[in-house]
Amino acid sequence: ETRRLWRRGLLAASRAARSTLTYDQEDEHGDEQEFSMSKSPGTPGSRAASGARKCQLGVGYNKQLADERRQIYALLENLPRLPELDYVPTAKYEEAPIEEVLHPLIAEASVILVAGAYFGDEGKGKTVDAIARHPEVKVVARVNSGENAGHTVFGETGHKYDFHLCPSGLLTPGKVNMIGPECVMDPVSFMEREVSQLVRTGVSYKERLFIGNVHLVCPHHKLLDLIGSWDAPNRSTLQGMGPVHASKASRRGLRLDHLFNGREGQQGSRARLERDMGEYWGALSSKSITEAELHEKAKANSKIQPHVLGFIAARDKAQYVLDLFDRYVVHNADFPPCADVSFLLRQTLSSGGKVLLEGPQSYFLSNAAEKFWDSGTSANTDAAGMLCAARVNIGSPSLSPLAINIHKTPGSSRVGSGANPCALVPQHYFAATDSTKEDFEAMQIDWRDVCVQYFGSIGANGLLRPGAFTNHTGTYDLGVAMAAASCVHPSHREFG
Repeated sequence: ETRRLWRRGLLAASRAARSTLTYDQEDEHGDEQEFSMSKSPGTPGSRAASGARKCQLGVGYNKQLADERRQIYALLENLPRLPELDYVPTAKYEEAPIEEVLHPLIAEASVILVAGAYFGDEGKGKTVDAIARHPEVKVVARVNSGENAGHTVFGETGHKYDFHLCPSGLLTPGKVNMIGPECVMDPVSFMEREVSQLVRTGVSYKERLFIGNVHLVCPHHKLLDLIGSWDAPNRSTLQGMGPVHASKASRRGLRLDHLFNGREGQQGSRARLERDMGEYWGALSSKSITEAELHEKAKANSKIQPHVLGFIAARDKAQYVLDLFDRYVVHNADFPPCADVSFLLRQTLSSGGKVLLEGPQSYFLSNAAEKFWDSGTSANTDAAGMLCAARVNIGSPSLSPLAINIHKTPGSSRVGSGANPCALVPQHYFAATDSTKEDFEAMQIDWRDVCVQYFGSIGANGLLRPGAFTNHTGTYDLGVAMAAASCVHPSHREFG
């Protein structure tokens, strides 16, 4: 009976929320890493605010958020207590040394998988880094997904690196890093956004980073993302993830090896590319969009890169793409060595080395399989999917996989737009207010102070009573204050 009442109450609250929100969180297209909006869904003018004021109660979308919280709480506040709230823990979490906790697990495993347990952004990189430093771990690999994943890594000198496909083990001395054949890669983005950082800072990578026969993200894949989200282009990262995985599934697209083989002939790279671009021409036709209109739309979106704009203008598009990839891959001395990554992983295991698989995204964003399939990614990014994508011999009696699923609490965020039942704020809040890490710092919220008020505002039935948190910088919605305070890491300045 309690659960029935909760279901009825939540349905009513959902309807109430949708009647006031101008942004439908579940009407989402494409694979996401981050979400941004060119216009705030709340009160116009919220972008005019700056610093901590962006997040203050009564400013822009914050006022609408407070009203929505009150309306929803009024519908739910008298619901009975959930039985699950009376769960009595049988153990407790404690901080312990890495040598005491992780090393015994690593000692028993041959393949260690670090996967996201929820909606991404769980802080997997910290665990990956700790495991990668173990002396018996020889290889760190990314085995699926693409540049819509990402993590920040700090080098030994304190320099910050933004990686998307590169495994974070690149900055760990003595570790070999690999990008597997089920990954998807835009070589232009890869070289300009990732490898260029290594070149500029003098990080040696030629003998420690190997690229498998990845599937290539071409400009038309990113434009298909834009065409597919024409009316709401900022709901997608526009990285071409859905379209390139469609090319992969239909066996039409280009792979890295094709760039080193002949262009001409029925199975040459030109013919393959032209067949795959049929989707591009078809999408333009079905939407009645001209290339001139597409160029204007793309030029106005900061996510669209110059080489993608160049594709629209090119008369011979196949030649443009192949010449582009020749320049960035085939004739580029900085492009990492190509290798049979699947074989190298199996060889590492057969020689007694340990392999660390670094997971992108997470369980609930994985491969259109779970309830949130329409706002997830195209690769199978849970632990089982990662193990399969590594193409190791799972029937071998010596294979001993260890899956470490990472979650964070209290209050989880998610990658991309869409539902998140445990968020401290609506998923689109930070985009709606255009707030950044500098704004969170300007709020100067003490984590302990806001925690006391936040958890003290949870009623007996488990619902959070809407409220405001005030300090010397201003007054904020209680959930916003918690989200901002929990984003600021005091030593590394990392933000969730």
